[in-house]
Amino acid sequence: MKALPSNFRGRIAALFAAMLMIGLFISPSIAGTPAGKDGPRYHAFLFANSDYQPHDQIPSAKADFNRMEQLFKKLGYDIWPPIDGDGQIRSVKRFYEYMSEARDKLGPDDVVVIYYSGHGFFYGYQNWLVPLDYSRKEHNAQYLREDAIGLMDVIKGLAARRVDFVAVFLDACRTTVSFPLRVGTADKVASPDLTADMIVPPRFQYGGPSLLGEAFGVPAQVGSQAFGGSADKVPSLFTGILAQVLEGHTVLGDADAQLPNAVQELVDEGKIAQDTLNPWIWARPATFDLDPHGQSHAESRTERLWQQTLDRLSRGQVRSFLILNPGTGRSKEAWAYLDTHPNDPVDDGGHSAVDAIALDRSYEQAVGSGMLVAVAVPPPNINFPRETVVTEADSRRDFGKVVVFGNNPAEIAAGFQERYAQAGSRNKFTIDVLQDAKRVVATRQLKLRNGPSFSSDIAARIRPSTAFEIGDIKVDPKEDTLFMSVEPSTKSNDFMRGFGLEEHIINNISGGVPAAGGPLQNWADTNVAPAAGPGFNIIGHALKEVVFDQAAMDDPGGSVSIGSKTHEIVADAKSINWATIAVNFSPVDISELEKELSQIEDEALRVKLRYKIAVTIQENAEELAAADLTARDARSQLIGAGIDGTRISIVKDRLPDIGRGARIRYFGYPR
Repeated sequence: MKALPSNFRGRIAALFAAMLMIGLFISPSIAGTPAGKDGPRYHAFLFANSDYQPHDQIPSAKADFNRMEQLFKKLGYDIWPPIDGDGQIRSVKRFYEYMSEARDKLGPDDVVVIYYSGHGFFYGYQNWLVPLDYSRKEHNAQYLREDAIGLMDVIKGLAARRVDFVAVFLDACRTTVSFPLRVGTADKVASPDLTADMIVPPRFQYGGPSLLGEAFGVPAQVGSQAFGGSADKVPSLFTGILAQVLEGHTVLGDADAQLPNAVQELVDEGKIAQDTLNPWIWARPATFDLDPHGQSHAESRTERLWQQTLDRLSRGQVRSFLILNPGTGRSKEAWAYLDTHPNDPVDDGGHSAVDAIALDRSYEQAVGSGMLVAVAVPPPNINFPRETVVTEADSRRDFGKVVVFGNNPAEIAAGFQERYAQAGSRNKFTIDVLQDAKRVVATRQLKLRNGPSFSSDIAARIRPSTAFEIGDIKVDPKEDTLFMSVEPSTKSNDFMRGFGLEEHIINNISGGVPAAGGPLQNWADTNVAPAAGPGFNIIGHALKEVVFDQAAMDDPGGSVSIGSKTHEIVADAKSINWATIAVNFSPVDISELEKELSQIEDEALRVKLRYKIAVTIQENAEELAAADLTARDARSQLIGAGIDGTRISIVKDRLPDIGRGARIRYFGYPR
């Protein structure tokens, strides 16, 4: 509810509880070939409740509506006709009638803004919008959907339509103080003609894959107050500030940075006291521009990245592109590819799960000693996903098995012969190396079985770009198949969140088989063929290392671009035999946050921490997608400069110093 301190109405910030696990699988039309660009389209849905009875009326909501309508018309949005002509939500039933009709006209390549001014509250980890007919009585929480609108339900409905991006701006309460709820059902019998399921249509109860980009703007933190005016000609404080900032800063990350300045101006003018208002905007990606014309400014870069995606299509690559580039008009194509390609094509030409990072880390020793570098080659039929790489090994010593240094080929051959002899066989050597590595990153979808056999049921699927730990490794001689056990936490949700796996990607992970006295096990498989002798690839000498920042990456024709520098290095060398691309790739670890959450009893603090965990995971998803696109972009530019694509390895490791750039190390023979 909104109390009126002097001439202002207190309102508590409405948080965006619809924190969807955005495993951004985005929209396509590439059944085989791209269908072409279409869109995007920009829509604004504006709601402002002022004429409450019996709750306090909110006169400023009318001005809020007009101010936001003015803003989004100026930006060129399609402003949807106001619900019931005045933008006021009279009942839950009426709201869903309106949104159902609108929702059916939305789809991939659409950008949607939802603005709401009015009463609201927070309960059950989501925000609730209060329609005009919401009574003063104490409401039963179990039947809340009959009386109020859950914001998460609205977002789910849009997710089901595969829209690109949803921005929600709420100027509403986020407390149950003025809207008391009762937990329990003894005193309540659901009306046969007014059940929650009937009020919330099935299309708004979606629980499948979502690739939404999203933003959320509010007046203050959870439990704090904002202020609306008592006059219908003057917008509320938050809406007034928000509109003012967005008129000059439509990139959402920039807008968030400007909000404190706008608040300080009000403080300096004596209109509000210090710490009265603490507005903020959270967006993923933060670079999203609400201005349709602003989005077009980045079109040349996104088109280049999209063409690179088409050059080497995979579910992970398509997903990464769309995580970082909503509103590009490529979503229909992307969704079409994901719909028609449940699995990525097998790439038998890839390198082993250890080559990339082992070779990259050999550079320091090789450049200092001037010795040749050679890398172990696993049995030829071990077809791990192309350029799958190891991250976070226990120490560099783990990779010492894989790389041999020598002054001549004879020394290298002797070194590998000794190592294979110690392991007992080439297969055993490869298995030992993988077990030492501990963790790998999948670059295509992996099936997990609940036992080390093809006869075992599929327990789950791991999406591309997912880091996972490996435990036991077994070779089934009958099937010539190597099985790696993936050992998640005994709590499946911890595993999913800790490694960035959404519930709609990992199905029935708990269906794995617990090892004797140990953790849950699921098994990934790959082909293996017997091989006894040593195998290695002499790469040459460490020639050159170059770090390309994001500006250089974004200017492929510039003087400091990958192409330009590579041409210089090629001209100075007798041959370039290999290049490793390293990007910063840091899977989030939320175990400490989860531990902290398990120890908190206060519900308000738990809500804040759950929100922090959700934001952490989503921001990390964006970072990982950025690493993936940067690596692919660098690879494409190297190939364009004449480097053979089969001699390029991608290393995704914890390298914060290079930011969103790329470090390339060149190997070969000098002139």
